[in-house]
Amino acid sequence: MVSRICVEGYDTSLHAYDLVISMRKHFASCGEVIHVYTPGYADTRKLYRFALVYLRGEDAEEKALKLSGSSMEGRHTIVVKAYPFGANNLDSELAPMRDADNRQHYMMGVRGYASSLPVDDVEDMLMKHFSECGHMVRISVGPSMAYLTLEGQDTTETALQLGGEGMEKLEVYRVVPPNIYSTPNIMPPWFYEDRPLARRVARIIRVPWMNLKDFWYQIRAPPELSAEDLKRSIRETPVYPEIFD
Repeated sequence: MVSRICVEGYDTSLHAYDLVISMRKHFASCGEVIHVYTPGYADTRKLYRFALVYLRGEDAEEKALKLSGSSMEGRHTIVVKAYPFGANNLDSELAPMRDADNRQHYMMGVRGYASSLPVDDVEDMLMKHFSECGHMVRISVGPSMAYLTLEGQDTTETALQLGGEGMEKLEVYRVVPPNIYSTPNIMPPWFYEDRPLARRVARIIRVPWMNLKDFWYQIRAPPELSAEDLKRSIRETPVYPEIFD
């Protein structure tokens, strides 16, 4: 079962990716941190005063609430409040940011299906299962995890609440945090022509290199770099930590 909490008091000068990693570490003792929603960040590239954190685990919400008043990264005292699904007291504050957030694509890992099933059957199953959530952008099926991209925070939140319906173990494992940089999800042609470069990134993010065009990358390189500088950066600088770890 997934629960939702509201967290504030963290360092709002952080990049959203770094906040997500900090949240995962801070609430690790409570359960799995599946998703951290940073309102308005996709549009402003600035953290809002609070974030919504989605947890899975026995008594995860109760455990998380006990961390209210604790210090995150040894610097900031956070406030943790219950914000169950269906609560709407933050809606008026979220409303100005919701349209932009609902235009964003959110990629997530989905696990729990039988690895023996044909890929086409898994795709059909996932399409049917998640169709009620909203617009589905793409699906890529791997041996033990499928990568699903949905449009919008509302769609993503609905997906997190879905039950198995005959597929008891099917669940959203984790939603990918925002990029370090706003790099395009379809890389320029030279990227695919340079197979060693593509395979290097693929090995780090655990995706078959031929499917890289379907994913957002955590590349530590500013988008204004030239093609040659970007290639050099990928080869010489470690790619940011793996998207699902």
